[in-house]
Amino acid sequence: ATLTDFDPQPRFRGLHGDLRAMHTSLFAAELTEAFLEDGDPHPLLFDKFIKFLETVQGTKDDPTLWAWLILYQLRLLEEVGLTPLLDSCVNCSAAFSPQWKTIYFSSHSNGLLCGSCETAFVEKRAVSPANLAILQHPARLPKAEVSQLHDIEQLLIYHLTEQLGKPPRMAKYFL
Repeated sequence: ATLTDFDPQPRFRGLHGDLRAMHTSLFAAELTEAFLEDGDPHPLLFDKFIKFLETVQGTKDDPTLWAWLILYQLRLLEEVGLTPLLDSCVNCSAAFSPQWKTIYFSSHSNGLLCGSCETAFVEKRAVSPANLAILQHPARLPKAEVSQLHDIEQLLIYHLTEQLGKPPRMAKYFL
């Protein structure tokens, strides 16, 4: 057989008409490119990225876009081996307990810090118990409040910035 005609059909046409969905997709693409090496295949992540793009192009509200972006960022971190430790202190290994008075996250240490250990770390961010519960169970993202999604995305941007050594260019649309 000889190919005589080719009419390309854009697969993600829905992104062209929605600037917010386009920014969300470009941010995910930028992060994917930044964390992966050329020629290093990640077929599972590729499938998740395609699913992310397909979902985002049909999403009209910001909270749902944020939830999908957060979920994709968590999957990306998992794929590249940077899944944060969210069930115990990275310094002393104390299991997380709802009785912790303060909860901190350290990007350099890639996980939680208990109240006893956090004073030894300059680089850290406070995390609310409600937001930590969502991060520990991402299935809760669709039911999260807008303020929670915003705070979680801010934490992830901080973490991604620290891991990359510079802020992602598209992060400015989510600050």
